[in-house]
Amino acid sequence: PDGRYLVSQHPVSHTGQVPCLSIWRRETRSLHRASLCCLDHPLVDYDMAFSADSRRLLVVSEEGNLQIWQLQAEGSWHLSLTKRLCRQPVCTAKFSPDAHWLALKVGTRLLMFGETASHAWQEYCDLRWMHAQAFFFPASIPPQAMEFSADSQHFLFVNNGDASVFERCNTDWQTHNIRPDALPSLSFYKEGKLSPMAHWLALILRCQADLPQVPNNCYILELWQRHNERPTWRFSSKMALTITELSCPMAFSPDERQLALPARMDNGNLYVSVLSLTPDGNWRPAFALQLRPGFRTRPLFHGIYSIGFSAQGRYLAATGSVGVQLWQYQAGAWTPAAWRENQSPDVDATPTFAFSPDGCHCALSGGDGGSVSLHGPVPGGRYQSKMQVPGGESLRRMLFSPDGTCLLLLGGYDTVSGYLGRASLLHLVPAADTEPCDRAATSLAVTEAGAGN
Repeated sequence: PDGRYLVSQHPVSHTGQVPCLSIWRRETRSLHRASLCCLDHPLVDYDMAFSADSRRLLVVSEEGNLQIWQLQAEGSWHLSLTKRLCRQPVCTAKFSPDAHWLALKVGTRLLMFGETASHAWQEYCDLRWMHAQAFFFPASIPPQAMEFSADSQHFLFVNNGDASVFERCNTDWQTHNIRPDALPSLSFYKEGKLSPMAHWLALILRCQADLPQVPNNCYILELWQRHNERPTWRFSSKMALTITELSCPMAFSPDERQLALPARMDNGNLYVSVLSLTPDGNWRPAFALQLRPGFRTRPLFHGIYSIGFSAQGRYLAATGSVGVQLWQYQAGAWTPAAWRENQSPDVDATPTFAFSPDGCHCALSGGDGGSVSLHGPVPGGRYQSKMQVPGGESLRRMLFSPDGTCLLLLGGYDTVSGYLGRASLLHLVPAADTEPCDRAATSLAVTEAGAGN
């Protein structure tokens, strides 16, 4: 959280190799490895978290162990805790934003652990599925949704086609099962998204039976609203969706008044549909935003990959197989602000974007060799490119430092020798009004690093 440290995981590609983490300290013009942390088992989905004060690193292994490293006075990191949380392999783990709570999916159970005042961790919730496990939802696959709200008070869990929201009162977690009064047969929830402060819940319902109002095998978007009295979650509205993708990324705006998700036109073209919350509390389609005219799904691609709002909700970005599009909200409408086309035929060349913490700048990569462009506001209310960074290898991830002064580029993969990670750290320096952002770049070869956090 203080932007001083970066964590990367070493891939376990050889038999007998010990899984490890590297903790890198960010210095003025370089990255220095502060500690090498050996794990007892590989991590779960690379899941890890720093404490709010940036002095502890928390990780969860596939075997259900929680390990915590503590920052020492001289700058090194020492292992301070190893605790066995469960006796079964962990499928998915999720830390809360404040890093005080941890949710584990273990087989057909959801376990919730919390940190007490004495820095000890104990179990507070054990949810078991009481009905038979459907054959198309094996217990070993990750859940369809597993996320905390921004205040760490609510937790959404969509698994095995069912949806549940957990609400915390002190250390007591209450379970609210989400289920409409008349659920069509052979239907299940396949996606879910909580609004930032958990006032709204968006769910994608997959319908496999004929309904009078919708065609067979279609999707329905359901909106649920949270209330202070029981029932806590109440159904608000629904609408049919014409999407056929394997996933349906969704994003609420920070003020919880807009919801963006992919949709498909009658001619097959994909677009981003933006719903707006009306003053009377209803949701209605307000904007249809195309990544580019005539955008269709390429073979082996899955249409729109990701959607996200900036911190202040003034900008919206979406990635697809053809590239990444950025929109700006002004004068009551969304207008195109920047576009990066994906010119690479490689399926691993995935376009990506990253918003700065203040929401003013956005980094875009079209997936074409790792080149990056940085966009931001300029005098006169315009939004334009401020910096171009030539590439050379496919980017896998981009991260802004919490203070917004650095941009980290993570990429590189060698199919012969396995992972070959490279981290490039760009120092962003304000310049004159005509060119408000300049950069000084330093690169670090991390041949053993497989992922960053």
